Amino acid sequence: MGYLIHRAPVPPSLQAGFDSGDWKECGTIRVACFRPEGSGHQPETRFKLQYDDRGLYGLFSVRDRFVRCVAERFQDMVCCDSCVEFFVRPAVGLGYINFEFNASGILLAQHITDRNR
Repeated sequence: MGYLIHRAPVPPSLQAGFDSGDWKECGTIRVACFRPEGSGHQPETRFKLQYDDRGLYGLFSVRDRFVRCVAERFQDMVCCDSCVEFFVRPAVGLGYINFEFNASGILLAQHITDRNR
């Protein structure tokens, strides 16, 4: 499976809706990978990405009736909340960066060098 990330003509609004004008032309990917040690509950999850010279922009849409959202500060353990994750490998051999967000938009970011930890 591949996903082509398009250049954003202007920085997109992250507060706009998933199908708003800033995001309408982006392709949508449905998340189909869930942690094996999870509960088996797999809510409908989609995302879109864009980029420009300043950064990479992403937007998730999650439909779920069970939501836990306790973490409140940057780098809190959002993995204990209902969360989504995004992984980026900046270069071969340097590990990857894991971004985790809860429903309030709180971010936990980690540079992972040992994926078997």
